[in-house]
Amino acid sequence: MLHLTHIKRAVFIFLCLFSLSLGLPAQGQSNIEERLIVFMNSGNSEVNRHFRQSVLPEIRTMAKAMHLTVSEENLDRGAPEEVGITPLIIYQNHLGLSVYQGRSNTMNRIKNFIRTSRRIPQGKEPQALSRTPIWRHGRGAVWSPLKISDLGGTQPVAYTPDAFQQESITAICKGFSSFHMEEKALMKRSDRGFYMDFYPWRGQDGTLFISLALYSQFHCKKPVFELRKNVIQGPYDKRADLFKEAGRLMEDQAKLHIADALGGDGFDFVDTKTPLVSFESLGYALPLTPAAKASNNTTDIVLSKSWRLVPKHGDDEPVIQFRFPPPLDNYSGEFKQAEGSVLFPENLSFSGMTGSVAAHSSSVTMGEEDLDKTIKDDLFLDQTHFPVSDFHLIQARSDDTSLRFGRLSLVNIDGTFQLKGKTIPLSLPLEMEVVLDENDRPLILVRGSFPIDLKTFNIEGATGPEPQRNTLLIDLNLTLEPAPVE
Repeated sequence: MLHLTHIKRAVFIFLCLFSLSLGLPAQGQSNIEERLIVFMNSGNSEVNRHFRQSVLPEIRTMAKAMHLTVSEENLDRGAPEEVGITPLIIYQNHLGLSVYQGRSNTMNRIKNFIRTSRRIPQGKEPQALSRTPIWRHGRGAVWSPLKISDLGGTQPVAYTPDAFQQESITAICKGFSSFHMEEKALMKRSDRGFYMDFYPWRGQDGTLFISLALYSQFHCKKPVFELRKNVIQGPYDKRADLFKEAGRLMEDQAKLHIADALGGDGFDFVDTKTPLVSFESLGYALPLTPAAKASNNTTDIVLSKSWRLVPKHGDDEPVIQFRFPPPLDNYSGEFKQAEGSVLFPENLSFSGMTGSVAAHSSSVTMGEEDLDKTIKDDLFLDQTHFPVSDFHLIQARSDDTSLRFGRLSLVNIDGTFQLKGKTIPLSLPLEMEVVLDENDRPLILVRGSFPIDLKTFNIEGATGPEPQRNTLLIDLNLTLEPAPVE
């Protein structure tokens, strides 16, 4: 007499043999060449609802056009260690897994991520950060580097920039309830970040004004939050309390944007109670290498040491823009002509990077012919005597050792900035990312933003309140291509 377990075992063996006879994959092994795995939770947050209703259908349509399978996981079976937030998009093919790092609603960036990941699987090294405030929650984390600009306006007699920086950072961190300063930290690819910028300015009467700007890690040009009008203000000798309040406000704003369903930066943390499982146990073992595509790897893509700025054509996205802060942000424009180059050492390390970017004053435009003429004359840019403004890179630092595919790197650069014949030292953080275009050609995307005080260059500001009228924000949106071999 057959026992029930014997019958079940026989059925199981029959199904396995039947599957093999049809060429179907056994459990834990997929014969699908490539797919997107979209992790979502089953909760009722605004972020989750909006993603499922509005974004996921677009991803399905895009994936179908790119001949991709989309697999949707709702965390009910658990999630791998790499999944710290939802929604999270992961690309898989025979070369490996790559975690999408970008706004969830930016289809063009997702397409670029897929094109690049098809050839170059993402590295497994975590992102190393030093002395950075981090909010750890559930299985995810949010990192937020602090940037405090030098004190503008009237500086007190005993002012020293280094001491002011340290005092400000200490006070800002006291305003946090969830972020905590960590001297060393390793971030997963699913962890997210916001840049917190603070712009202090002191009036002649001793009043300290602190303007704020919060940037998504995925868009360093346009802040997701600004405080430029009703700024934090009070006596300079109460600056610790003022910076503490600024820290509290910035943390609140970061949390608001994490919960925002529409901006693309929103997400839900994965709960620590979610079972920790492997991709293989979910049925996502790496596909077998297709024989016809065995050469589809990185060996034939060598990154150049020498790069140049891709020229702007027609209605391409502006390369260098400028704007005044609110409420004067109706004054904005761009330089339509610029050139630049970057040179890396043999090992492509950021620490050995050099380069320069020059923008032509004759190409500046604010969209109105009369206004453009005024900007170019001797009262402002004085294009006749100073035809270009430029930046020369002296040194660079990054927690990432070198230029490579599959990494959005934060690179802090130091150099000299020249405008209207006057040169000043300038430091700013840049985001650098290597991607592939539609023709499998490598490009470097460079994003950055920095403020300048027009009074420093003897340039008349806009009509409006201080300090906004004399503060010009410069936004960089550079694309570099391999320079031709001479």
